[in-house]
Amino acid sequence: FAAGVLTSLTPCVYPMIPIVLAVFGAKDTTRWRALFLATMYVLGMSLTFATLGMVVALATKKGSAAILANPWIVWPLVGFYAALAAAMFGAFDLQLPSSLQTKLAKVGGKGPGGAFRMGLVGGFTAAPCTGPFLLGILAMVAAQPTSVPVGFTLLFTYGLGIGVLIWAIA
Repeated sequence: FAAGVLTSLTPCVYPMIPIVLAVFGAKDTTRWRALFLATMYVLGMSLTFATLGMVVALATKKGSAAILANPWIVWPLVGFYAALAAAMFGAFDLQLPSSLQTKLAKVGGKGPGGAFRMGLVGGFTAAPCTGPFLLGILAMVAAQPTSVPVGFTLLFTYGLGIGVLIWAIA
């Protein structure tokens, strides 16, 4: 939880504040409704992190490490990351297909469901800020023998910690 609170205070979270305010309807709502929408947003974001924790826990269970050490798995991943790095350095433009861009542009909507869906996406957009803390927590999850519930709980709690700033704004 504390790591989440510290993450929410990093400078790269600040550009997300106007987006989050737009989700809550900063001007056209009561404080309780804004707090409810903020809670739905935070729950969506926390669920994104918790899912990541479960995936890492499942991938690092006994026996799975052998799969992740297989060169037939590792080399395609290396190639994928090298291509992403080349795109970042301007070697080529990498864009999602327009149909997928259109679907992602419609994510959200009004009300609690829209705030929850925006929170699900918000978990991914917060990724650049979460790196150091998130990797530390994921390393803890990977080291646990029964790590699936631990992974879910730790990362859900981490997402709630990130949500403190969002609740304060709401």
